[in-house]
Amino acid sequence: MTIGITLLEKYKNGPRNLLVLFDRFGEQKLVYAKVHTCDFDVRKFARYV
Repeated sequence: MTIGITLLEKYKNGPRNLLVLFDRFGEQKLVYAKVHTCDFDVRKFARYV
């Protein structure tokens, strides 16, 4: 069994979306940063809200 935790990490060019996998013993086995970027500019998408 593994548990995956997703989070936003503070990164040099802005936030980065991460996935961290832990095994059944609680040991960290993988840290994956998504390759594609997200646009976090609220003003750009405010007209859709």
